[in-house]
Order: sequence, then structure tokens, then C-alpha cells
Amino acid sequence: MGSLIAEEARLAEDIGAFIEATAPALLDERQERAAWGGGAFNALALRLFEYQYQASPAYAEYCQRRAVSPEHIAHWREIPPVASSELQYFSPAAALGKGLRGQPLKQHQLYLYLTALMPNLRAHLLPDLTEHDRLRIITVARDPEPDTEAVLVFSAIALRFADSDSASYTNNHLGVAAALSKAEAIGEQVCLMGHAHALAQFAEHCRSVGLSFRLNPRSRLLFSGGLERERERMYALFERVFGINRLWCVRMYSPAPGGSQFYDTALRLRACGREVSADSDYLCGPPWVRVFIRSQAGGSRLPETKSGYVTVCDLSNFSNLMVVQSADLAHPLPPTSGGRERFALI
Repeated sequence: MGSLIAEEARLAEDIGAFIEATAPALLDERQERAAWGGGAFNALALRLFEYQYQASPAYAEYCQRRAVSPEHIAHWREIPPVASSELQYFSPAAALGKGLRGQPLKQHQLYLYLTALMPNLRAHLLPDLTEHDRLRIITVARDPEPDTEAVLVFSAIALRFADSDSASYTNNHLGVAAALSKAEAIGEQVCLMGHAHALAQFAEHCRSVGLSFRLNPRSRLLFSGGLERERERMYALFERVFGINRLWCVRMYSPAPGGSQFYDTALRLRACGREVSADSDYLCGPPWVRVFIRSQAGGSRLPETKSGYVTVCDLSNFSNLMVVQSADLAHPLPPTSGGRERFALI
């Protein structure tokens, strides 16, 4: 057990160093090929697989039933994914009695989660802000809040970039309206955050009483959840009520508990000097995550235009499992010139 604990600390440190080294590629496409290529990712993935295999007897048995063990594989693609709905049975966190959500993490595990979270979030939501910039962050919250992953992200961005007038409003339409009215009156840039349903519910309330806002044109909106088929209607509602163009609306997608998030790319592409169009409506991950689409029958990676389940190999998902298959369907898209995988949810 002592050697496993020692490897846990070394591995977290090495993965953290990889994340910090490759994070600049999120906003510098000249670094993409180096960040997404080479063998460093695979070497770390194999080490993390061995650690998770040894730390969770249930996961080891799961892999053995599929004739997979650390000494017999050479590439992360050979690691069998576990369905996100079954992580509680197989993850090292569950094996050690920590649970998947809401429990304290060891210091180096928390460090790794935050190290992965912030550069990815900044690149996609706040690429135009410096370390010293602050803006008004208004969070539309629900009680109870079912999306704990989103709460962590919202809290992290608020702690880092919120000004003194920022606030979170739980089931409080009047409070949100007053905060937006104040920001509108002084031309303050706003970041509006919340679950899609909470934001849509507030926007529908505003529309029903004839209330709308024309926020600073550099205002933006971050949301989690929502149905893919309702997204266009929701964007139109947000633009009508808040005055925030859809290209400044950023969707957050979390395929696995405790892992990295995926975001809409329009703001990041603009910050990279790229033209943004309807073809830019896709999701892609950071350099410490690989994503592939598996067939609904559980097969291997699919060619373009086929649909299947989003499956991720995420180095930052240290306490749960690295290779996870979500319940979400997507179309794979051609990778970027630097090798970055892309996909569109269905």
C-alpha cells in the first residue's frame, strides 16, 4: 500500500506538470500539434491506468474479465471504458470509501482537479481577460441544485474573477433582474451563469412581464445542461431577453463525474484570431483529454458521420476513472490540423 500511495503522489505531480505545460496550446494553435501529439499523454495514461487498476480491486476484476491488464497493453485505446452510470462500483475513490461526489479529496487530487479546470475554462469563457481583470458575475441558482459539477465550475470562476458586486441568486428572479438592471445602467460587462433550465426559466419570466436588458456587448453567458434539440430556441430567448448574442453563450458539457469539462469554442476561436461561423458549433477538449465516439453496440472508434457514445480518456479524472463512456450521443468531426478531436452532441 505504501508504494501505491507514493506512486499516487508522484503521478498526480507528473500529470499536473503535463497539464501546465500543454495548457498554453488552448489559446495558441501553433502549439496544438506538440500538445496533442507525441508520447507523453500515452505514457501518463498507462501509468494512471496501472494506479487505478491497483487501487480498485473491482476495477481490476472488470478489466480482467475483458482480458486487459497493465502489463499487457501498450496504448490508452486498449483500456476498457466504464459507463459513467457505473463509476460508483469501480472507481478508486469508491474503493477507498470517498464516494464520487461531495467528499473531501486529498490535497494533491484537489490540486490536480483545479489545475485542469481553470485554464480550460478561461480559454473558452474568458480568453480576453487578464489575471488582474474582474467582471460582474451573476449566478442564477436553484435549490436544490442537481448539477454538482456545474456548481464547482461556477464557484471556481467566481472566486477567481468576480468583482465586489457579483452575487448568486437562488430561486430569486427579482434579485437577478435588479442586478442585471444595475449592470445595464452603468454599462458593466456581465457574465451570467447557471443551469440551462434555471436561466431559461428566468428569461421566460422576464418575457412574460415585458422585461428585457441590453447588456454590455462583451457580456457572456455560461450554462450547463439542457436538451440539445432546445438549444437554438434557448439561444434566441437569451438574445431577446439579455441582449447576449449566441456566439457569446458558452455551453459546458461534463461527460464524467470529477473530470474535465468541454465547452463551446466560439470565444476561444475568436481569441485565436479565427473566423467564427455556424461551422464552429462543436465541442473539443483540452490536451490532457482524448475523446472518441464508440458505437452504441460498444464497438471501437467510429468513422466520421456515424453517431455513438462520447467516451473520454481524461488524465485529470484521477480519483474516479480515466476512461469513461458517457450516456450522451454525438457525431465525430474531423480533427483540427493540430490533431485536436472534435464532436457535436446529438
